[in-house]
Amino acid sequence: MKKYDYLVALDMDGTLLQDDKTISKNTIEYLKNLESQNIMVVIASGRPFRAIEKYYNLLNLHTPVICYNGALVFDKYDDNFPLTRYMFSHYVVKEIINDIKQDNFDNIMLETDTDIYIKNPDSDLGEFFYYDNMVMHVGDVLKELNKDTYTCIFNTASHPEIKEKLVKASFKHDRIGLRFWGSSPYSELYYLCVNKGTAIERICKYYNIKQENTICFGDAENDYEMFRFCNTSVIMKNHTLKEIPEDVNLISLDDNNNDGVIKTLKYLFKKELKI
Repeated sequence: MKKYDYLVALDMDGTLLQDDKTISKNTIEYLKNLESQNIMVVIASGRPFRAIEKYYNLLNLHTPVICYNGALVFDKYDDNFPLTRYMFSHYVVKEIINDIKQDNFDNIMLETDTDIYIKNPDSDLGEFFYYDNMVMHVGDVLKELNKDTYTCIFNTASHPEIKEKLVKASFKHDRIGLRFWGSSPYSELYYLCVNKGTAIERICKYYNIKQENTICFGDAENDYEMFRFCNTSVIMKNHTLKEIPEDVNLISLDDNNNDGVIKTLKYLFKKELKI
């Protein structure tokens, strides 16, 4: 097993990716070079792996990947790496939807390894999750859903007044919470014990990487636990949070469209590694 001295965890959207969903050539070349410096680069995203894979390959990564904000963590190159896999019971999901009534949601989206269940077509979710090679079930989610799912995403744009009720309907279930996507009308279920921070902790334990040698970059609410665990936590200059979490040590030296990640990494590593 390769020895790593540092771990760098990168959120994708608003962090590693530019607004046009690409990675700059400078960032690609710099991150590729970190492997030779015994620095592990880990993608930590709310996306499924199918929506991460092309970027993972572009960076020539051979490291564990954190999907669904930590609900799925695996290493495609190491069968001994302990798989993390959390899914929502479809019975619980249906109960939450019934508590609110399906008609009150503009949209609902859920997915398994092979299937996507969605009330209405949604190009914004499609851009984030990638529907390619998935079996699509469009329409009545309560009727179609018969499998446990990694995700449960709600859109309440037309009925913002149900947000509080949705929070209560979610949190009444053991270990489950509801997280909003900033100021957007989207929200998602999540397990209270599952997040990017716990995922990074497991990776560090497996590879014997010291917590003091962990660095992370993020820009949103689903990065809070990652900020809390990592020794050096960087929030992107382009973040849209109302307040910067107290666990953040640094604001990136530039935004996601101007190589903010690598400019900041160069600053952080300058004295120690000279890369």
